[in-house]
Amino acid sequence: MLRKLSVLVTVLLLTACGGADSVSRAPAAGSAVLVEVPSKILTEDPVLVVPGTRWDRHPSEDGIWRFRTFAKVVFLVREPVRTPLAFGLRPNAETSTFRFQVTWDGEELPSKVRFDGAWRWIDLPPEKLTPGRHELILQRVHPRGTRFAKAQHDNLFEEMRWLHDGRERGLEPADIARQQLISQFVQHEVMGRQQERHGGLLALAPGSHSLALSQPVARIRLTPENFSTTAATFRVDSGGARAEVEVRPGERGQLELDAGGTTELQLEIEGGGDGPFLWGLPAFESASGSESGEAERPPILLITLDTTRRDALGTYGGVPPGTTPVLDELANRATVFEQAFSTAPWTLPSHASIFTGLYPSKHTAGVSDVQLPPETETLARFLQRRGYLTAGFSAGELSSSRFGLGQGFHSYRNPDQFDTPGQRVADYVEAFLDRHASHPLFLFVNFFDPHAVFQAPAAFEQRLGVSALADEIRELPVWRDLLSGQMSSWRAAVDGEAPITPEVRAYLRAAYLAEVAFADELVGRLFERLKTLDLFERALIIVTADHGELLGEGGYVSHGARLDPELVEIPLIIKWPRQRRGERVADLVSLVDLFPTVLEAAGIEAPPSDGLLLDRDGVDQSRSFVLLEEHEFLVHPLPKFMKVARHLFGVQRPSYRHLVWDVDQECAQRRESVWSPISCSAERERILHSIQAELGAPPPSSDTTPEGPLSDELRESLKALGYL
Repeated sequence: MLRKLSVLVTVLLLTACGGADSVSRAPAAGSAVLVEVPSKILTEDPVLVVPGTRWDRHPSEDGIWRFRTFAKVVFLVREPVRTPLAFGLRPNAETSTFRFQVTWDGEELPSKVRFDGAWRWIDLPPEKLTPGRHELILQRVHPRGTRFAKAQHDNLFEEMRWLHDGRERGLEPADIARQQLISQFVQHEVMGRQQERHGGLLALAPGSHSLALSQPVARIRLTPENFSTTAATFRVDSGGARAEVEVRPGERGQLELDAGGTTELQLEIEGGGDGPFLWGLPAFESASGSESGEAERPPILLITLDTTRRDALGTYGGVPPGTTPVLDELANRATVFEQAFSTAPWTLPSHASIFTGLYPSKHTAGVSDVQLPPETETLARFLQRRGYLTAGFSAGELSSSRFGLGQGFHSYRNPDQFDTPGQRVADYVEAFLDRHASHPLFLFVNFFDPHAVFQAPAAFEQRLGVSALADEIRELPVWRDLLSGQMSSWRAAVDGEAPITPEVRAYLRAAYLAEVAFADELVGRLFERLKTLDLFERALIIVTADHGELLGEGGYVSHGARLDPELVEIPLIIKWPRQRRGERVADLVSLVDLFPTVLEAAGIEAPPSDGLLLDRDGVDQSRSFVLLEEHEFLVHPLPKFMKVARHLFGVQRPSYRHLVWDVDQECAQRRESVWSPISCSAERERILHSIQAELGAPPPSSDTTPEGPLSDELRESLKALGYL
């Protein structure tokens, strides 16, 4: 359930995320640059096949594979292959007459399914089996007029197997938990049964593997994890020096070894049944140190405040004095961007834009893909190659690793349930800092607290006068239920079933600002820890938001579906390494600009993207507009009350905005701080064509029902918050 619904559950989970967080503090940051050890699977097989999402995670004792509507099979091709591969399924009698559409990497296979007795075979030619990850999707084809009954019928298969190079392998339903752990790693590059998930080297079974390194290493740190059912011994040999640790099933251990400048390691796992086993969180310190200078690898802290609109911070004006003292103080010695915009009004696509420098239609997460596509070149991937230890801390479900945002991270902590309370997030980050402060760090930290439903700690609500304002609306429909603890009433408010009076707007803003004030204090905790570890001054620190929030404006609450200013105008404060003088920049900037900006600060040449380089004085190139997008898709159906169109685009200029969709358009002009509707001077068709030519026309949503990779519990949580 949600943090707002059950604080007790999340408190009980405090100790359920492994023992690596309770280690003693490391020395202050030095120059221990890391040798890149990319996440990969240790296996000699050229092709690996595992079940992906949507298969029944709890198969019954009859040993039947089950899915509804669609299911994925994931293929990992490690090296070029010269022979075809055949993937076969044997339907249960109940499914034998069903028809299925088969797609490979999003495209329907031109060849038909081949029948061989009771078996159905899908033949994949060598040209389809290029090195990398591929997805085969099975989707049942329903007769006309039966679409809405499809979820009532399981698709049943008694066996699945694949043949390649004369070898036959079977996929067993009883082994689905192990196989989907491997699939998790293949799809997201991090894995684990606990919320803190690690990247690294995945061994599928006990045995020994040689690892050649790109340069000599002086010291090795590993967090081995045992996913088997019996104890296993993890052993590292660097040619004379050896370290080992026994790890019980389902637990993690720690290994540290002085490697003496070796360039080759022997990794061995003994015992443990059939695995898999993870050599997690690899930190291989270079023997040569930081020859190019410490200044080229500043610590990087990227903080996103979920659902935080620009006018919620004191430095932008319009809030009671003292609401956000930490960020106001940071602004006094940092660069404040006064015209920063999100790319989308919800979490997944906006975070993907930060990590890729691309507008949503280009990175496709939340547009035509449920997750950021694998092997996307992300900030974390580039920084990992540069010698950074990369760690992410997601407080909200829609920025969790299941959506592909963990790619390139050595460590990525998913929310404890739907979200993680801010105090806990700060605890996790501080513990990670204490252990790893001697390495160049890239930390991504997401605080979810400003997100509805608003229930800040009492001290912050008292500061903003929330209680008195709540008393003014206690007898109003829907709000009465919400204030009495019925959090599901928020959905009714999102659907337009609650009155939006001036008193309601005053309450919503105060309750919301109390949450922002609380998040501000949590950010201050991280700043103090950075100062204690001598990291703050030389760190690149970025504080921004993924999107804003409607607090009754126009009769709406929540976010998504629309591109109103309250949803896309966001704060952006950047403290450059050793910056002490505050600057304010009026240039038009977007979340996509963070991608090249972070890479430049780390000494990395950024690849082409939609982003422009930012510095203390603004954008390094002139820009007249940024683009905004919102799309209806799978886990993101749009509330009817707020919905404008299935695909909505915006051209945002400093004082002019133009929204366009398939059948209409809207324009507005800003005078002083107020946006006022005006007539559009440009033709809708021409603007829409220009935007789609720049972004690529969005594919139609194949299904707007919430059929994405979410558990039933998480789906109910999303409904309570108004997402579904």
